[in-house]
Amino acid sequence: MGRFMRAVIEVLAYAPWTFYLTDSPRHLVAPLPDMPSCSMFIVDVREDQRQALVHTMARIWVDPEKRPSVGSLLHVVNSQCSAGSFDFDIWQGRIAYRSQIDVRTSALTLERMASHFANGLVATEAYIPIVEDVVSGDVTVEQAAQEIERVALAAEALADIVSADIVRLSGLRDADDCSDKSHLMAEVTEPDVSTDTDY
Repeated sequence: MGRFMRAVIEVLAYAPWTFYLTDSPRHLVAPLPDMPSCSMFIVDVREDQRQALVHTMARIWVDPEKRPSVGSLLHVVNSQCSAGSFDFDIWQGRIAYRSQIDVRTSALTLERMASHFANGLVATEAYIPIVEDVVSGDVTVEQAAQEIERVALAAEALADIVSADIVRLSGLRDADDCSDKSHLMAEVTEPDVSTDTDY
């Protein structure tokens, strides 16, 4: 395990979610069972580049016939996202919000990571239900695009609030609890959690 991965683990030990190593040596995963639209966080640690990519995985799976429409809609969504963007695996029908933490010029802190988690949570919970409406046929892509513009400003403001809440909740964690990082050193044992993805 590299020094940068260990630094990421030290920070994530204080996060309000439980992260696990997976069968991939560079991925840390936190299941989000209580979130309506988000299934998990995947932190992709790029040791050689001193970068961490934070993926917020959406629960939705897009039927093949709906994928062109969803791809067009996500272009509209990404025009409203300033801190990251949605990636769409058109072959697997899966969607993830991705943002990048580069620590080559500044320190890795919980506050920095919290803002990335917050942006992923808020963007996914705000925009994926609109995507689901398109997939179900309840609205057209044009109608969905109008709704996206309506929620964009509220989503950006909410991300700042959520980021502060993440830092506050992390500060409430007991120091002894944070010192036990055994769950971060072992392969994931949760069912249905996998990083079998191109993200």
